[in-house]
Amino acid sequence: LGEWRNSGLETLDLSFKNLGTSTMSALSAALAYKGNSIRQLDLSRNKIDDRGMIELGKGIKLSPNLLHLDVSSNCFGEIGCKAVGESLAHFESRTMKNFTLVMDNNANIKSGGGAELTSVFF
Repeated sequence: LGEWRNSGLETLDLSFKNLGTSTMSALSAALAYKGNSIRQLDLSRNKIDDRGMIELGKGIKLSPNLLHLDVSSNCFGEIGCKAVGESLAHFESRTMKNFTLVMDNNANIKSGGGAELTSVFF
């Protein structure tokens, strides 16, 4: 993952890669790298659980260029939602106006799971 840190890469599609928590730790470290230019990150249709989302969140909050995150069709629930919400809360309001978050088809998110995200977007 470290190979793209300085490459100017803006879109990273890691969908359908069977990724889990250990990969999210490595991805988080790469996203936290100061020179990263990722604007669109697709992690849909993997096996990311709450622990994986917590790890990913560590890198997200240090990625000010990120404008689109797709984590649909994974395995996380309310804890994962909270991790994303807390990470996005560090973004500037101008970034959040243009930010897109896709989280559909996560069966473990119950009806209250989006509460953590509401305050970030509204």
